[in-house]
Amino acid sequence: MSIAAPLQPSTYLLRAKCLTCGVVDLLHENCLTCSSSDPSSTYTLFSLREAVDEGEAKIHQINQYIDRITAHREALARIVLAHHAYLPAINRLPDDILVSIFEELMRPKLGKNGDRGLPWILGRCAGVGEKQPLLAPPFESFSGLSAQVQLERLETQLARAGISPLMIITSTGALESIDPSAPHFRALLAKIHNSRVLRVVNGRLPPGWTLPDSCDPETPLPVYRHLEVLEIRYGNSWVQWLPLHDTPLLTDPRVMDTSLVSFPKWKWANLRTISLEVCQSEIFDLVEAIRLAGRSLHHLTIRRHNSWGRVFAEPGDLPQTLPIVDLVALTEHTLDFENTRPEEMGYVIAHLHTPRLLCLRIAKPDGKNALSILALARSSRFGACVQTFVVDTPRFTREVHVEFMTELEALQTLKFSVHPNYYIPIDRTNALLQALRWPYAADTLHIQPSNPSHNGHKSISGYAPV
Repeated sequence: MSIAAPLQPSTYLLRAKCLTCGVVDLLHENCLTCSSSDPSSTYTLFSLREAVDEGEAKIHQINQYIDRITAHREALARIVLAHHAYLPAINRLPDDILVSIFEELMRPKLGKNGDRGLPWILGRCAGVGEKQPLLAPPFESFSGLSAQVQLERLETQLARAGISPLMIITSTGALESIDPSAPHFRALLAKIHNSRVLRVVNGRLPPGWTLPDSCDPETPLPVYRHLEVLEIRYGNSWVQWLPLHDTPLLTDPRVMDTSLVSFPKWKWANLRTISLEVCQSEIFDLVEAIRLAGRSLHHLTIRRHNSWGRVFAEPGDLPQTLPIVDLVALTEHTLDFENTRPEEMGYVIAHLHTPRLLCLRIAKPDGKNALSILALARSSRFGACVQTFVVDTPRFTREVHVEFMTELEALQTLKFSVHPNYYIPIDRTNALLQALRWPYAADTLHIQPSNPSHNGHKSISGYAPV
């Protein structure tokens, strides 16, 4: 019995549909529908099949859109449900507060990476409502509103704040006269006794206008029992204002471009930081204020002191009887010597003792200033403590440079910055490298003349030992 040859695979059963018309054809290799139809019918079937495929693709795309919309709707429902607890508080907010909330939310500065956030996230709205309009009632002039309307709005905001701690930001420098802003401003002063932060951006007062005093029957003096941070610029009248002299919690004052003659009678013993920038005062008053703050003072900044005038006519006028101020808690000290008399700043430095100093910043010191700082380093012995030394545009000699740098035994961070119109001579650069114990610096370092670059700064090129 012979074995029959295996059957060859057939393609008849593999073609379930005609590729042209789509009609099922299981028995014939050539579609009977296509072969029995005229060419116009075949073209019509082919066109209909393309229309059906295009419709199915569109249906699939629409289904994808529906899925995305459904997912977004579910996400929004979760957000609303998660913030449902804020609804009672939102419903109680007045219309002007809600307007302020939405105006603040729509500002680009609140967004990250271009995302401004969604105004209907109720928790964020409530947060902005508490911080923006309630805790920081503004003093500013709206040309489109009458003085009476502005006063009523301010009083309403202050009344809503109640006993909440406030942050007050005010500026009077742009006002040309007392009226019509005087009632508005005095109402603010009379009701900010709960303020924790007071920032006077521009404290210049219009002609004939003074801060209320104890003799003013219409405006009682506030008592700043909660004030912790005070910033004043152009505030000759503000620093002498009596309510600011009774601030038991004040710890961080910063005064700029202001005369301190006579020196304000603040609670200096409670201060943790003192920052005086471009201020004028008598030197012994400054030393006395630092002495009062001595054991609690952590940061001390004095920039361009007495640049508005000269308190002492001759160096011999400086008093010599003040005791040394022991700043045992001071960790950061900043001095800017621009437009200052070396004798006056040297007098202040000579009365300081800073045994635990960690960061020292000095700007534009000349030779006499550098000698004062060197004497302070040796008398206080802070060379074993200072870890960061920042100097801007030094102007002292090579010898002083080397002596001072060798005193800083614990130094970890050194920063030098130079003004575009000034450069460090070669000998001082070599002195710096020698002080850093860079061997043979004077023999190997090569500095080319400084050339202005495109951005206006000067550049130094060269090579050093490796």
